[in-house]
Amino acid sequence: MNKLTIITVIYLVLSGIYNILGYYALLLNRKNITNRLFFILSHALSFWAFCFAMRNFTNSQSLSLFWTRISVFGWGTMFALIYHFITALRDAEKKHSIWFYLLVYGSSAVNIVLFFFYPIFIGEPSYNIFTEWGWTVLTPPSFKEMYYNSYYAVFSVLTYIQLYKWYKESRDSYSRSRIRIISLSLIFVAVFGIPTEIIFNRLLVTGSVQTMVIWMALPLFAMYYTIQKYRFLHQVYKVESNQVVDDQSRNKIFQIVGYLFIFSSYAILLIYFLSNGNYVLKRQKMIFSVVVYIIGATYLHVNYIFKTEKLRYWFLTLTGSAMIYFSVALYAASGAVTSWATYFVFIIISVVFEDYIYGLFMTMVLIAIQVYQWLQLPSYLGVLDWTDYAIRIAIILMTYFVVTFIGRLYYNKNNEIYSQMLIEETLTEATRIFINVSSETKDQKIDELLALCNKNLKYARAYLCTYLADDPFLLTHYCETEQPQRRLTALEAEQQCALINSASIKKKLLEGQPVIIDNFKSAPLDENIIKQALDFRTIYSLQAFPTVMDNAVVGVLVFENSVPNKWDINHDYKRILANLIIEAHKRIKYELKLQKSAYFDEVTGLYKKRRFVDIVSSVIERGDTSSRHAMLFIDIDNFKKFNDVFGHYLGDAVLVKMADIIRRNSRKEYIAARFGGDEFIVFLPDVADEAEVIAFVENIIEQAVSSLEIDGHELRLSISIGVAKFPCDGTDIETMLKNADLAMYDSKRWGKGGYSICSPTVKNVAAENVSYTSQLAKALQNNQFRLVYQPQISVKTGKIVGAEALLRWHSKDFDVVSPLKFIPLLEHSGLINEVGAWVIEQAALQQSKMAKMGYSKLRISVNLSLVQFQNELLFKKLHELVHLKGIDPTMIELEITESMTINETNNLIEYLSRLKALGYRIAIDDFGIDFSSLQRLQISPIDRLKIDKSFINGIGVDDKKEKVALVIINMAKSLGMMTTAEGVHKREQVDFLMNTDCDEIQGFYYSQPLYPDEFEAFTKSHY
Repeated sequence: MNKLTIITVIYLVLSGIYNILGYYALLLNRKNITNRLFFILSHALSFWAFCFAMRNFTNSQSLSLFWTRISVFGWGTMFALIYHFITALRDAEKKHSIWFYLLVYGSSAVNIVLFFFYPIFIGEPSYNIFTEWGWTVLTPPSFKEMYYNSYYAVFSVLTYIQLYKWYKESRDSYSRSRIRIISLSLIFVAVFGIPTEIIFNRLLVTGSVQTMVIWMALPLFAMYYTIQKYRFLHQVYKVESNQVVDDQSRNKIFQIVGYLFIFSSYAILLIYFLSNGNYVLKRQKMIFSVVVYIIGATYLHVNYIFKTEKLRYWFLTLTGSAMIYFSVALYAASGAVTSWATYFVFIIISVVFEDYIYGLFMTMVLIAIQVYQWLQLPSYLGVLDWTDYAIRIAIILMTYFVVTFIGRLYYNKNNEIYSQMLIEETLTEATRIFINVSSETKDQKIDELLALCNKNLKYARAYLCTYLADDPFLLTHYCETEQPQRRLTALEAEQQCALINSASIKKKLLEGQPVIIDNFKSAPLDENIIKQALDFRTIYSLQAFPTVMDNAVVGVLVFENSVPNKWDINHDYKRILANLIIEAHKRIKYELKLQKSAYFDEVTGLYKKRRFVDIVSSVIERGDTSSRHAMLFIDIDNFKKFNDVFGHYLGDAVLVKMADIIRRNSRKEYIAARFGGDEFIVFLPDVADEAEVIAFVENIIEQAVSSLEIDGHELRLSISIGVAKFPCDGTDIETMLKNADLAMYDSKRWGKGGYSICSPTVKNVAAENVSYTSQLAKALQNNQFRLVYQPQISVKTGKIVGAEALLRWHSKDFDVVSPLKFIPLLEHSGLINEVGAWVIEQAALQQSKMAKMGYSKLRISVNLSLVQFQNELLFKKLHELVHLKGIDPTMIELEITESMTINETNNLIEYLSRLKALGYRIAIDDFGIDFSSLQRLQISPIDRLKIDKSFINGIGVDDKKEKVALVIINMAKSLGMMTTAEGVHKREQVDFLMNTDCDEIQGFYYSQPLYPDEFEAFTKSHY
């Protein structure tokens, strides 16, 4: 084989390879700019090599010059295309201006105009000579070469600059590796390709050959290598289908046929060239080769040319039949002893068609061709040469390739069907696993799922990691196929998560995108990550799917294998598995929320009463009467005051603080709950002795009494606690709660801020109260109530100006009962409404009687309870007295306690305003012992302040109390209110008050409370 044959074959083979590589890149994703540029770049190189090959197929000097001139469309655009391609690789999303394209491709246009349309730039015809390497143009140094070298030098420098900038911008080793490969290939061409070209063209004049188009194979193959290893060309991935031969598989068959036709077009020329001694290409061979190439290119674009499957099938059928006919006709003289075997290739391909009609049609056409050839040439005795054998080998290889591909389609589809069955089985079983998931079984269920995936889907390892903001992924569940029960150490767990915690993978996962690495050897990752996967962990493939809840990544489900992944391309089911885990988390979260809502108090976080009762009941039932338990009933004193004075927000904060105090002092086994409002209950199981209970109670009281600062407010809590013991105070929870409640009220009876332990005395008092309450219900009907009147004396005149009506109970069973005992019972039972109405009416009638006796200016005061203000009956009675019975309301003074003005500020002021509108006077009793503010006094319709007797008792004894009394008197005067001093029993108290602006005195010094006839007599002598 001579030099001409060698170089021409190289040109032709490289042209075909360049051509097919370009189509391969384009078919990966024809919409992407880098794929399209690679296609154009490859075809420019292909055309360049093809022109140089065709130049050697002629013995005409002018025709060889034509091929030289037309080759400018290849080499004249090549380096601009390379520059543009590298620019696109650096930033595929960047939009270039029109000036970019003018500057880049303007030089290419100049090349084409100068070297194609003006042959003089190629050189004189005499310079075009035929050498042992074929036709070549040998020109002395000229402007043409200077121009071409400048063109090449400028774009080479620009390309290297782009590569350098790209390298500096890249931070990952994966990008830098592909840049290095491309850069080295281009540098190699510059260092070795250009000098070789010069050596052949300048030093070996007798045997010149142009090799640049051959050297350019190196950067093109380097780019192709990076396609395979780093996948920088964008690919449209396969979509799953249930068909054995789906649309994408058929398209692949069309592409294979297209590649075979393109290959055949080059093979026609190559075989003819090698078999023909004079190397002159016949026109019919050239035309036939071009037609075959065009048909092949059409096959590669068949989806865009023919919109329906039927048209595509008919195109393949008709062109296949036509090509066989022409190939047989072309070799008819020799009996087509070899080319007829191509029949089988097309018949085999027709197997994948949806309709048998196409294969039948092709078969009938091929039979007709064979019959026609039989008639034209009944017998033939010929000689086979090497070309026949070469064609036969090529047909055998083509047939094998097609059959193997179709067989692989069925094999792969069979695997896919089997895999799909496993996937469906896995999803069904996974769904069953999570049907009854709960917070107690969640971990077990997830472990079952991971083991199931390993078993059915053949993974080496499956694991689940959780993620908290700004923290790395943490391993929570792990399962491997070889050792399913293995548990990792903390260090092993950290190493297991190292891959997904690497910056590039973690970033993608936190964006909610899955990470699919089918083969770490060709993964576009940092070299350290690849080394860690392959060398340290022997992981070849990894699939990680983020678990997302409430639009935030909360974890990742990971599958690993020790072999590259070649078949598992359906990732939807893994997303379903990840979603199953998330749905389980959501369900558990919702159940816990419901449970918390049902079992736990929203404000304090303690148990609710119902849950408390259930738990404590079960504890009591498990024990026996020898057990020693305690029940605490805790009440925050004056809690309503906190809510009304500071607002409900701060009131809730007080409840939270109280709950925290209980928690801090409780042992693990203690059970605490918020009973309701400001009440808490605590159950102390299996206490050692009473001392343990008392220590717990005293600690809580001490810490509650300590000053608390909440949102800048310094508060002081006071709590009352009742204690009941098991079994002496009850053997069931209801009885224990009742007795603890009794003990708590007993503690309040002795003063707030203490505790009381349930005892027979406490129970007797409670029983006595029940008995009292029972009798009180009949007392009004049995005429057992009486009113007494304590006179109120003017400080200035010493005369009586009014009296306070006080209720007394004369019971047949209990004799005279103290008001301190029965009035709270009236309030607690609600009887105060009816009894209070009777008191108001009797007092009003007494005032009316005194007015008729000539004491019209004598005022009667009546105490009102908070309970009465919560019932409309009070207003109706007061309204009735004025409008129906003619009572003078200005002579009736209604007394309320200071605490009522604090606890019921908003509603009370409105209610008092209604009473003032009727004409009644309003007084505040026991003033000074609570937390009234000037603002409340200003907005309340108050006529009188009655100074609490605790301050009067301090006169002559406690200077501070004297000063407080003076402050109250002066304040009342400044607000336009009257003052009455209560509990005045001594002369020195009277003397002190007479030296102040106090208006009235009430107390034993002047008179005890008097029954009506006594009161009338006292009035007669003191009015």
